[in-house]
Amino acid sequence: VASIGAVTSVPLQAPYIAAKHAVLGLTECLHQEVAEVGADVAVAVVLPGAVVSAIFDTAHGVTSGDVEAAERHRRVMFAVRERAIGAAQAADTIVEQAAHGEFFIVTQPEIVHAAMDARAERLRTRSAPAPYRSRFVEDGGR
Repeated sequence: VASIGAVTSVPLQAPYIAAKHAVLGLTECLHQEVAEVGADVAVAVVLPGAVVSAIFDTAHGVTSGDVEAAERHRRVMFAVRERAIGAAQAADTIVEQAAHGEFFIVTQPEIVHAAMDARAERLRTRSAPAPYRSRFVEDGGR
């Protein structure tokens, strides 16, 4: 399980985003390796968008450095939670797509596919990331 973070970049979340990019790369390699040996095993990556969890509640505030930027970002993350789907809905979506043999399994296609398209276009045009705007918050939380 990776995250929409596997195909995006977000300021102030570098360790999380790096880990999710790594999960995607690992899963793509594993998919190829399993196919190469002809194993009767399916390998897929799950890229959920926002799913209700305690991740935002357990993240503690920043007390040093650019506290204002950190708090602004924290408000965006709480706004993201408002548009999150429930864990049961996410699980149903994941199981359904896995049963259909999808490689990229996404919980919120309109949001995750838009993020995937934006990343593909940025790679195709060799463009630097634009200033971050949340796909879950209408005004990016600004």
